[in-house]
Amino acid sequence: MLKGNRIVVRRYEEHAGDIAIPAMVQGELLFGVAKSKNPTRNGELLKRLTESLPVMHTNDAIMQTFAEQKAALSGCGEIVDDADILIAATALAYGATLATCNVRHFVRFDGLFMEDWNAG
Repeated sequence: MLKGNRIVVRRYEEHAGDIAIPAMVQGELLFGVAKSKNPTRNGELLKRLTESLPVMHTNDAIMQTFAEQKAALSGCGEIVDDADILIAATALAYGATLATCNVRHFVRFDGLFMEDWNAG
């Protein structure tokens, strides 16, 4: 969305009002702004986007889901970044569909509904 990907922008517009972001995604976006070559401009773009979206804050149910998912994955020998586990756990705990442009990061989570926003 912030990079102006037309497919993502169209999907965002189609789902306006039904979108929220996990707190972990907010943190990842803020990190991207902080390390960017133009943090002032990129920070303003992010601020405009996030002011219109509710944040799905971490709670006990999310952290329990995180623990269960991480245990299941590690039990199978899967190594998954904690940020991705937390994002998936947020969607699972809220019963939400995860919209992503990086499906391969999330295919290992049982019961997670996803939409590939890169697919036209």
